Amino acid sequence: MRQLFEAIGALGLVLIIVLPLFAWRVSTSPLELSFLTPYIQDALTPEDRSYVVKLDTTELWWATAKHSLDVRAVGVKITRPDPDGRVIAAIPSLSVGFSLYGFAQGLIAPQSLEVLDARLRLVRQVDGSVRLDFSTPQGAGGAALGLLALDELRAALAAPPDPGRASGYLRRFQLVNANLTMEDQASGVIWPAVLDLMILRDKDGITGRGSLVVTTAAGPLRLELSTRS
Repeated sequence: MRQLFEAIGALGLVLIIVLPLFAWRVSTSPLELSFLTPYIQDALTPEDRSYVVKLDTTELWWATAKHSLDVRAVGVKITRPDPDGRVIAAIPSLSVGFSLYGFAQGLIAPQSLEVLDARLRLVRQVDGSVRLDFSTPQGAGGAALGLLALDELRAALAAPPDPGRASGYLRRFQLVNANLTMEDQASGVIWPAVLDLMILRDKDGITGRGSLVVTTAAGPLRLELSTRS
């Protein structure tokens, strides 16, 4: 018994020394986790392959604001499923939280997705219809498939948990510090804004909350957003 306590004490001492060193190493520069990249791509690409998600790489970061380690998918691109693979939406960085229960089932399954510093463009066209464009290397465009990706995300959050699919563990989606440009084509007015939004699935349904800060001629205008279904 004494030897067991000594072994536990030695392990604890090693962790006390090693964990701060590891945290310091990650805080100085991200640690590449490229082996996770294909698993995250598969989890974010729908089964019918109506679009395909591709990543440049996956990295481990120290998230200063959250004081925790953060797995980030870097250079996220939503592409067409055709041979060209044209990029129709791009996200600089996506923080991914994984389900421990999914790991136990042999799946690398995202439980939370946090989109960082995305660029969006909301356009009210002359005919009164509304279009949402996503930033791409070619500029604005790809609205149809970009909205399809959002619809897939909504469906994943609305669907009951499915332990047999990697997408069946998703519980939370968040937009953090998204640069949103709102344009009214009829009047030619453009409002730049910053959007923060969180959509959470719990036992009672789906809750959405966030804030929108619009830059106007009179100064910043802050709007609080909230919904439940």
